[in-house]
Amino acid sequence: VAISGGMLAWKLWGRTEKGRLWQHRRQLDVPALGKLAEMKAASQFANTMSTLLSAGLPLVKAVNVTAKIMDNYWIGTELSRQLPKLEEGRTLGSCLKAAGVLPALLVEMTAVGEETGTMESTLDVVGSYYDNETEMASQKALSLLEPVVICFLAGIVCFILMSVYLPMFSLYGNIG
Repeated sequence: VAISGGMLAWKLWGRTEKGRLWQHRRQLDVPALGKLAEMKAASQFANTMSTLLSAGLPLVKAVNVTAKIMDNYWIGTELSRQLPKLEEGRTLGSCLKAAGVLPALLVEMTAVGEETGTMESTLDVVGSYYDNETEMASQKALSLLEPVVICFLAGIVCFILMSVYLPMFSLYGNIG
């Protein structure tokens, strides 16, 4: 009951603004899964921005839309906080660097694409790179998880076997 109550409280707190921000921020701090979430966010940002800019949306509007659709709410909020700086005339690269929520490679490549006037194609290439990196990191995490699952299942099987055989051995000991 206590565990269920705790899980329900956690879920309800996660629906509040403060709780959602805190949970999504801490999601990036989880040792193996945090890096995976960061790469996924970088891929999502690059692919969405590339598509929106190719469709002809202005940069500020494209960043605003991208920030709203990010899976990680904390990253989206930090990107939204950079909108006034973009409207002042700062470059997207400097705003992404100031936000500090996306990988350095993505920030640098965005700045290069902005300077050369090829931001759409640069973001498309970076998005493909992060798609591949996310896929490889997911496969690596799953391959590391397999032995843990096997050991866990072996422990369950041993527990079941012991719970069946120990009473039988006790019964045989009492007969003899």
